[in-house]
Amino acid sequence: MRAAGTIAASTDPLAPYRETLAGGDRTRGERLFRNHPVLACLRCHRAGGDGGDAGPNLADIGAKYPREYLLEAIIKPNATIAAGFDTIILTLNDGTSAAGIVAQETPTTISLRNTDNKLVEVTKANIAKRESAPSGMPEIYGTILTKRELRDVMEYIASLKEKPATLDAAKPRALRGLPLAQAATGGHP
Repeated sequence: MRAAGTIAASTDPLAPYRETLAGGDRTRGERLFRNHPVLACLRCHRAGGDGGDAGPNLADIGAKYPREYLLEAIIKPNATIAAGFDTIILTLNDGTSAAGIVAQETPTTISLRNTDNKLVEVTKANIAKRESAPSGMPEIYGTILTKRELRDVMEYIASLKEKPATLDAAKPRALRGLPLAQAATGGHP
């Protein structure tokens, strides 16, 4: 006999997707990762040498995290935002604001890297309010992808276990992964 309340809805946000944790097709998953018409992950993430820099490089993500973590990162991207990709908004005492990714934080200052890839240093005593911005990754993958597609993407991402190449942090994110000749011409061949 079941205990009362066990039929109630699960509080596990991943419960509807747990069947996608294993058993996918890595090749189909890579194709979706690179080419999905709406959600091509490669636009924002690297998987080795190619891809975007708006999100973390996933080259070795499968070696670093269990599948449950990877599934949560896809389905609920705001649950845990990768270090270095957490955007904050600071409202200053004078009413102005500053926003960016935390590049460095000391007991007295916060340095933000803004969208122009410039460092902005703010004295903590001048901060009236500090807020975290949501992840730039939309929380729509569980809706857009079928369970089979999600299972395939999971299989591909879990297979990524190589160390990522070191990229030039001095370059704007959009140019970091380009071959030197293309980066020198602003990304045009």
